[in-house]
Amino acid sequence: MNLLKLKGARKIIAKEQKGIFIPVEENPSIFVGDKGAYLSIRVVEKESDFEDRHYTHFVSASIPKKKRDELEAAGYSKEEIYALTPILGNLETYEPQGGGGNYEEEEVKEAEDLPF
Repeated sequence: MNLLKLKGARKIIAKEQKGIFIPVEENPSIFVGDKGAYLSIRVVEKESDFEDRHYTHFVSASIPKKKRDELEAAGYSKEEIYALTPILGNLETYEPQGGGGNYEEEEVKEAEDLPF
């Protein structure tokens, strides 16, 4: 996903470390809480525009309904709200290469037999 498509996002160098800065107050799709920072996203199935890449979905920023309602009440137009939900990237099919997927099931008869 290209997080630089979020409003006001930019590359920075701080203390000789490369990073990105995303202004939280300008991006209602971001929630910062006590346990972390979260980006609300929406995944939409689509027809592949690039047959050779097998894209099946796109990912965009998403604004929770409560925040959308608050933005509308504050005078934001639908177009302005839509501009705050950019497409961040695409998803493509994954074809596993060799070795995986042939697992045998083991029946566990009692809870004490669990390995954890």
